[in-house]
Amino acid sequence: MRISRRTSGGRGEYEISGSLNGIRTSDLIGHTLSLQLPGRLLIHTRVWLIRQGGKPRLRMKGADIQIQKQLAAAFLMPDPARQTAALGAGEPVMQDGAYAIEHIEIDGVLRISSDTAVLRVNRITVLNRSHLGEEENLRQRVGLLREVWSRRGEFPDDIAASLAQHEQMVRSGYISEDTQKLVAAIQRLVSTKSADLGIVYSERGDVLPKLGDALHYQVPEPLLDVESVDPEDIELKKRAIKEWKRWANARGPASARFKQDVRSAYRATCVVCGAHFPPTPYNSSPGVDAAHILPWSEYELDQVFNGLCLCKLHHWAFDEAIIRLRFENERYTCEMPEDAEHTIHEFDPEFSLDRLRENVGVIPVERLPQHLPHWPRPDLLRMLADSY
Repeated sequence: MRISRRTSGGRGEYEISGSLNGIRTSDLIGHTLSLQLPGRLLIHTRVWLIRQGGKPRLRMKGADIQIQKQLAAAFLMPDPARQTAALGAGEPVMQDGAYAIEHIEIDGVLRISSDTAVLRVNRITVLNRSHLGEEENLRQRVGLLREVWSRRGEFPDDIAASLAQHEQMVRSGYISEDTQKLVAAIQRLVSTKSADLGIVYSERGDVLPKLGDALHYQVPEPLLDVESVDPEDIELKKRAIKEWKRWANARGPASARFKQDVRSAYRATCVVCGAHFPPTPYNSSPGVDAAHILPWSEYELDQVFNGLCLCKLHHWAFDEAIIRLRFENERYTCEMPEDAEHTIHEFDPEFSLDRLRENVGVIPVERLPQHLPHWPRPDLLRMLADSY
């Protein structure tokens, strides 16, 4: 027994066909359908089966989205299409509005009452124009969904809150247009923060596997061993060290949360120059970075007091030690070391050091976090200075 999409003149209709353990489709006429999904999730679809034109048809009875869209929203899948004309091609198959749920496989009729039938569903089939039938195992998918729900606290606050809301909606058993809108919002959030999460994701795609990738994020271990590099080859050794640091710092959601907390504490403002580049309805990602004072790869210190909010220019200059932050006489200052200035000028007199000199001096208190424990720890700044 299955619920299948029929082209129906191009509009796309869903109907039930087949029989299961002596129960025929006709036995379900006049019943509202509930779907028993893996993981003890029960969806009350508010969709009922009627006979129309001599065929059993699904019609909404209190629901505001169709049954296939309810299923997609429950499992954090992209919004499926009904019409064949809307289907896209290529991979990945599941893209917003460009794929269809072709079959919902029913492998058990668990209960039939006077007005409700509970159907067990473990598998669906999805397709687009070039992939005419890919099976999606809902048991595997619900396992990943439950992990993402349970570990949502590892994600930035806005993603975590949205995942909590999604779990609440799904566990309530009622999936609506609001759930569908929430899934779209989660897709946008993850797309916006994908770089911080260490993943590549476009908001039209399947977000659940990408959230799983973030939780299990790993960067391939660099092939070049730093110790094997000829000590005389300074540039190669420097590149190798950077690769190993990038590998050591690959931390998925933990990194994203640190960046969120630092940007929030500094109100998306560069502590060195005061440039304020928050996200807006026009630019979804902020124009400031969260930099560690002491590298995470050595100290594993993901606290705001070990972070600085810096614009792109000053983040680069700070990482290269062209500028440094100090704490002396109860105030923070930005300075340019003489050896850096001399070496750079000797190599290239046209290097734009003046752009960086503009912000050398005392850092106004207004640029620091409002919460005093979030201020850069002076001892960490000293430890960094001693490491140069």
